[in-house]
Amino acid sequence: MKRIIAPLLACLILLAVSACGKPETQNDGNTDTDTAVTVQTRSVPREDSAQIKDSSGKVVSKLVLTIPHFDEASSPEGAKSVNAFFENYVNERAAEMQKDADNTSAYLEKYGLEGPRITEISYEVYYESDSLFSVILKTRTGVNIENVEPALRPLTFSLTEGGQMSVTSFALEDYNDSLKDEMFAGICKAADKTYSPNAVPISAEKKALIKESFNESEFLVTDDSYVFIFSLDYLSAGSRTGNYFCKVPVDYVADYFIAPAEYGE
Repeated sequence: MKRIIAPLLACLILLAVSACGKPETQNDGNTDTDTAVTVQTRSVPREDSAQIKDSSGKVVSKLVLTIPHFDEASSPEGAKSVNAFFENYVNERAAEMQKDADNTSAYLEKYGLEGPRITEISYEVYYESDSLFSVILKTRTGVNIENVEPALRPLTFSLTEGGQMSVTSFALEDYNDSLKDEMFAGICKAADKTYSPNAVPISAEKKALIKESFNESEFLVTDDSYVFIFSLDYLSAGSRTGNYFCKVPVDYVADYFIAPAEYGE
């Protein structure tokens, strides 16, 4: 396993890079689409791949990735921490794939599939400022990933202090359990207006599903809002597809959280 993971990290560190382009418009699977916001672009893509072999030496999986990378010389405060997060994330995925290699081999053989099974990791910058970096990680896994909808993971990082952020990082007071509840209340208030194409308030059952899916460490920001991504398939019991980008204006939670634009001031 070390023979696979170590070269992967080496390639991530040494590979030549090119600048990112402008982010694409978000398609949130709802009537209210959102546009990614980029204040500046200091991150650049790192591209690489790794082949995973089973115990017989057969290549059964392939990890194809594009992850963001910051120049640590120009952004010393948080860049090293953010880069380490993504490199560790890639290593963990490679280790998981290696651990599961024999099971993957058996799966391909059982169903007569021509491998390898591909795991593709890519990203889209949603927001970037001097202090913050919000990105959507997109993961697709399958033999024919062209037919697979990516799983989305929203993440926000501090470029001043380093590290992945939680919504409580923006709290006006020290962390306590009620702060998470206040953000959840803001999510429900936003969902009442934007989840349904007809602006029908969400039901108690749907609020319970949102609460179950709510992760305080997986979100995006804009200057004046917090954005959470929920699976429409899960929330609608299969009647809708895609993803619901629930945008919570700061005004909804202003008694408890600062505006992201104020972070680092």
